[in-house]
Amino acid sequence: MPVSNFRDFGGYASSHGGHVITDRLYRSALIHKASDDARARLAAYDFGLIVDLRYKAEQDHEPSEWPAQYETRVLLHGSDREGEAPHLAILGSKATDPGIVDVYFTKYYNALPYNKLYRPLFAEVLKRLAELDGRMLVHCTAGKDRTGMIVAIIHSILGVSFDEIMADFMLSAHVPGLAEMAESYVETASRQYGYAVPPALLQKLMRVEEDYLHAAFRAIEAQSGSMDAYLDEMGVDAAMRARLQDRLLVNS
Repeated sequence: MPVSNFRDFGGYASSHGGHVITDRLYRSALIHKASDDARARLAAYDFGLIVDLRYKAEQDHEPSEWPAQYETRVLLHGSDREGEAPHLAILGSKATDPGIVDVYFTKYYNALPYNKLYRPLFAEVLKRLAELDGRMLVHCTAGKDRTGMIVAIIHSILGVSFDEIMADFMLSAHVPGLAEMAESYVETASRQYGYAVPPALLQKLMRVEEDYLHAAFRAIEAQSGSMDAYLDEMGVDAAMRARLQDRLLVNS
């Protein structure tokens, strides 16, 4: 099985000139279910930084199992932190109506930029990326929500237009693998959560909607005034943003 939702998120034009470098910035879903061949191909990228945005319980349940040489390259949540992925929180509530998904995810994205766990983690990702010479891979479980948020922030720093930020975000709605992930999870989820999880609910959980990312950007505008101000508050100041642009933008 290939790694789902795996793609290069470079190549976009920048308002600072040139475009985002390719073959440096990658995103994906989890790799736990990938075949040995797919894992070998992934390891061959020799990522200098791997960002696993999943909660510790997710990591323990479906470990990534990178080769030993990657041990110091993986950025994780602190081991003392616990929590639930957005899709798991919905299943844990024993929801049956797919309509609850949009309501939940809009609230989730509205809060995500200021989440007490993710905000410092996003800041650490950006600080490490500003000093990184090699490739980076960022992933969560489906590679669409938490991953989508940090990718949107990186694109914003690099001067990618909001329309293209949204276009890249929405690519996750069409990649093969996510719908199949939902289908394969029906029996497991029903057993794990103790109720008959409707397949339509799981399919909805794997969808991506423009309103979700709009909610996150509205929250940043409302609470910080601008993306630059939000980043300043995180310790990702203008000098660091300039380093990111120098490293990740090319003119050719």
